[in-house]
Amino acid sequence: MPPEKSTTTSVSTDDCCPICNVTVKKKDKAFQCYTCNLWHHIGCEGITDEEYESLSKSKRFIGLCDKCISTPRPPSPLQSDQSQALNELKDMMAQVLKSMNNITERIANMEKSMEGKANNDVVKGLDERLKKLESKQDQVEQLESTGKDQVQAKIIEMINVKAKEQQEEAEDRARRSKNLLIFGLDEPKKEDKDERKAEETGTVQNIMKEIKCEDCKYNPCEIRRLGNFSDKGPRPLRISFGDQLTRDEVMHAFWKAKKETRENEEVKQSKPIVSKINGRKDLTPSERKDEEKPYKELKEKQEESKQSGDDNAKWRLNSRFEIAIPGYDTFHNLDKSGRGVCLHIRTLLNNIAPNLEAEECIFVDCTLQEKERVTIGLFYRSPNSTKENNDKINRTILASMSTNSPHLIIMGDFNFPEIDWTKGTSRTREYHEAAKFLKTTKEAYLIQHQMKTTRHRDGQKPTLDDLFFTNREDIVSSMGVTAALGKSDHATLLIKLALYQQDSATQKRPNYNKADYTAMNEYLSNIDWEAQLNNLNVEEAWQLFMAEINEVKRRYVPEKSTTGDRKKWLDGGTLSAVRKKHKMYRRWIETRDGQHYQEYAKARNKAARECRKAKIRLEKTVAEQAKRNSKSFWSYMLRQKQAPDLALGT
Repeated sequence: MPPEKSTTTSVSTDDCCPICNVTVKKKDKAFQCYTCNLWHHIGCEGITDEEYESLSKSKRFIGLCDKCISTPRPPSPLQSDQSQALNELKDMMAQVLKSMNNITERIANMEKSMEGKANNDVVKGLDERLKKLESKQDQVEQLESTGKDQVQAKIIEMINVKAKEQQEEAEDRARRSKNLLIFGLDEPKKEDKDERKAEETGTVQNIMKEIKCEDCKYNPCEIRRLGNFSDKGPRPLRISFGDQLTRDEVMHAFWKAKKETRENEEVKQSKPIVSKINGRKDLTPSERKDEEKPYKELKEKQEESKQSGDDNAKWRLNSRFEIAIPGYDTFHNLDKSGRGVCLHIRTLLNNIAPNLEAEECIFVDCTLQEKERVTIGLFYRSPNSTKENNDKINRTILASMSTNSPHLIIMGDFNFPEIDWTKGTSRTREYHEAAKFLKTTKEAYLIQHQMKTTRHRDGQKPTLDDLFFTNREDIVSSMGVTAALGKSDHATLLIKLALYQQDSATQKRPNYNKADYTAMNEYLSNIDWEAQLNNLNVEEAWQLFMAEINEVKRRYVPEKSTTGDRKKWLDGGTLSAVRKKHKMYRRWIETRDGQHYQEYAKARNKAARECRKAKIRLEKTVAEQAKRNSKSFWSYMLRQKQAPDLALGT
């Protein structure tokens, strides 16, 4: 229908019929061309009134004038794609039909050849061989029924061999725990054995005097050269003490004196023997092998760097056992760069690493009660961080808001001392990296809870570098700052969160008292041990056997809840030393006095020594009671060997 026109205004030229050049009025019968958008009288286009009335009733009517109908139009992209796809489909169908014809022809030829070979002598020979194999199968079944005792004996032998090896290793470590090995000490040249022994004893006494271990409790029980005499160099000297604690105290004094000789030339001249020798613990062959393995790996990687032409490449030792803690899932990015971050979270929280791409941080999702989640992000930003890395950190913080986690925690060492978090302002211009970071935290609606300085170094102004952000203010119940770990210049943050995990006080352990031993025996008896253990060495057979045992435990041994792991080595004296360390730290932070810092450093070192001694005392007790209380021994060995799998943060 033609458009409505106002009777008071003039008609535009766009509303004129291009054929008769007459204005199209509201009462006229006309249509608008879909292509040229011009109005045409039906009489000019040769359309009757009946045709016009019929077409006007249809909502899908699209009008085209004679001029636009006769003008050729290029195909649309969709039509071109459809045409191309149709041609490709036709080609594919032709190839499929050709392949089917070839297959049909080959099948027909194979049927003919099989019919020709049906009566061949080869087929008759195969029938005879099949009968012989069936008879051999009967013989194998008879041997299998009689060979079960041999398989069981082999399994028992493997168990005994493995247990004996571990028992011998534990006893060897206990014997060597009292020994100290000295390298590079010249041997006496006297021919008389007693005179050589007396001179050796005098040399050891001089060593004790140089390291200030002259007390009678440090007197050696035995002094002996190891190995056969050789002209290539002096043999190692083994010094045995009364117990492991005495040996460790002597080792500590030796390395302290060794360090002094390297730093001070006058001390080096006053201690001529210590400056020329080296010492270490007496290790078992397996301990030496484990100790040499990471250094061998380091040398191999350094050699790869030289071959690649990058002599300045720095490789570091990387072993998951160096950072793993039993009972905790470990997330880190140490495989990507020389410096990274590491996060330990209790395994009970069912932790997973979300897909958040970043270099200097890791994110972990933890499950709470009623399947609630908390997302934890750990960052490290170097003071010399580039602009690109700073931008990545800001983008990652904003992206963490898209995890849809009800609880979000972001923490780490950001090294932005220019920000005053009490006022929420930056002492820099708006284009500075500190100002950009502050703006990012505000855009992410994060709340910063840590307001006390965390980096303390004697002679320098304390700074607030370690930050703790949350997306809700009520997550943090309390926050405290205590002494640093080891010799770090960063304080330790103790934060209590108002979050509740699924089962924080219990762990799952096998309950052997309620195990289904009948089903276990039936499962193990159905295993073809002879076929499974054939052509395997002792180690491979042991691993296969333990895999089956673990599967039996998983199926037929229920689990029970037990309390969390308790540090059995933490006695009263050790706990007092740790508490004194924290007390001295608080006093130093309050006064900032150099004397108080020296007292704190002394208490810190003493606490570390007491912790090591307490662990050694526990291990000594376990080793001495190994024969009388084997259950305690194997329980301790199992805890030491357990290490959780690592999940790599991104």
